[in-house]
Amino acid sequence: MLITPITNLGEVTALLTGKIESQSILYTPIYVKVLKDILMLLYIFFSVLLIKNLKLSNLLLFYGFFITILIPIALTFLENSPYIIYGIRWFYPFLILLISLKIFRDDFLGKGFEYALLLVFSLHILMQTYQFFSGISWYGTFGNYSLRNPGIFLIPNTAAFFTCTVLYYFLFLANRGRLFKALIISSSILSLILSNSGTGILAAILILFFYFSNKTIIGVSAFALPIVILIF
Repeated sequence: MLITPITNLGEVTALLTGKIESQSILYTPIYVKVLKDILMLLYIFFSVLLIKNLKLSNLLLFYGFFITILIPIALTFLENSPYIIYGIRWFYPFLILLISLKIFRDDFLGKGFEYALLLVFSLHILMQTYQFFSGISWYGTFGNYSLRNPGIFLIPNTAAFFTCTVLYYFLFLANRGRLFKALIISSSILSLILSNSGTGILAAILILFFYFSNKTIIGVSAFALPIVILIF
């Protein structure tokens, strides 16, 4: 979590300095991004060993997945083509999430994760604010101000996804008081406005709707939502 701003440093710098030519161009050295992926995998690898009462089937499932992930990383170096890993580096965090829901304890993340998440989120909003007043024109301008501000990311929708993830975590998963949650809601709304992501704003509205609604409304909404999406 804490190294996320570093892995996007090249892209964010190019955006701020006006040197960005395309969103598909890699401005951060590839070894920085690959090193981040390897460090994350190693962290999870050794963390699993610390979990007590872990069933053998779950352990084999995890390490089988771990070996599968190492294959494209090895191909990256053996075939001397750093872009091989890109097809999977955006996909495996979701697989890690699915497996972690089965093998990790509910309190596995702990307060350290929350503090790191808050630190990165605070840095993200500060960067968005700076970008807004700097008037960068890559995503258009609003007078003398930047129209869309991705913060520590390059894509505004990615920034909105991160904000919605933070909002969801602290509303539904973290054990925090009402004042703190009110601050998170306000900060998230500010971040989404700065990113100017319509998708992110709609997602945040749904998150807040589920949070403030009672169970009956949630049940009805869960039934109706797929139908609404299909119609849309």
